[in-house]
Amino acid sequence: MNQSLWRYDRETHQWAGVELPEAFPKKFVGDLTFDQNDDLWMLAFHCAAAACGQTLYHLQDDVWDVLVDADVPVYPSPEILFDSAGHAWLVGATGIYKIVDNKPQIVTVKVAAYDFYLEWTMDSTGIIWVVGRERTEHGKISLWVATP
Repeated sequence: MNQSLWRYDRETHQWAGVELPEAFPKKFVGDLTFDQNDDLWMLAFHCAAAACGQTLYHLQDDVWDVLVDADVPVYPSPEILFDSAGHAWLVGATGIYKIVDNKPQIVTVKVAAYDFYLEWTMDSTGIIWVVGRERTEHGKISLWVATP
């Protein structure tokens, strides 16, 4: 159970383990979600003495693909978002990223005054709404909108 995710089958009332990707022990799960094809996506976080990072995994046909591995500087993304075309989206310390051909592509650069994001969502038209906290003593919280 230590190195597995567990899947419950409602028809058989059975639990089945799904092995975590290799080299996972020093990471923790930040988000689990399914895309429109019912493929599992997992966002994991890891920290070392100097910095933290995130790894995005995609489980297809019982094989884990590593799509982003600390390439996106992070303040942890609250979650993985999907647009109507099925593309995954992440928010990192430097901006918002769309996963294209299994690689992160920056879509919009972060507003420099914001230290980290608290929450984000994408509406049905593809507009991204982000709540961020300013990097100031009082930490003003603001809402900003990105139209990729």
